[in-house]
Amino acid sequence: MFYSSYIVLGGAALAFFIDPMYALGLSWTVWTVYFFINMIKHNRLDDTKHHKRDRYIMIGSFVVTIGVLLFAAWIYVAGEQTPVFIVTDETVTVTGLHGVEWEIAELTDVQLVEELPPIRSRIAGFSSGETRKGLYRLEELGRGRLFIQTDAPLYLYLEKNDEFLFINGEHSDVTEAWYEEVKKIKE
Repeated sequence: MFYSSYIVLGGAALAFFIDPMYALGLSWTVWTVYFFINMIKHNRLDDTKHHKRDRYIMIGSFVVTIGVLLFAAWIYVAGEQTPVFIVTDETVTVTGLHGVEWEIAELTDVQLVEELPPIRSRIAGFSSGETRKGLYRLEELGRGRLFIQTDAPLYLYLEKNDEFLFINGEHSDVTEAWYEEVKKIKE
């Protein structure tokens, strides 16, 4: 006999080998599949007149649940993707989830910043672990866009009219190279 608690235990053991968030999501998904399969299996023992209807409801619930789990996994994976920062002669573009494109001629300020102002709230965006992407409200600056990893503490700050944007690369030398590239084209 296989008990569902073994699935949770397996997910906890898996967390030693892969990212704990993935291990948790994987163990929940496996547990959900196990749960629904057992519900459908035990439904066969039902001998009431609503037997068929109940089976269809369980299978429909299973399909919807798996769909929601796949959608949540897709959102998580898309949010964790590193944004691509593209600088051309005329524009600065951040691709990916909540990406933007700004004209270089409209930029009013370009700086390298070592410390980010405190984040007051997320307005619209993605936040998981150290990743922050989307529209946020910062304490001193107000409403603006973040494309950052908070564990890599060197940020490129771009300002345009009343809007601002913080972005950083995986390493500080990548962020410095972006700064030099934008600064060179801006001048």
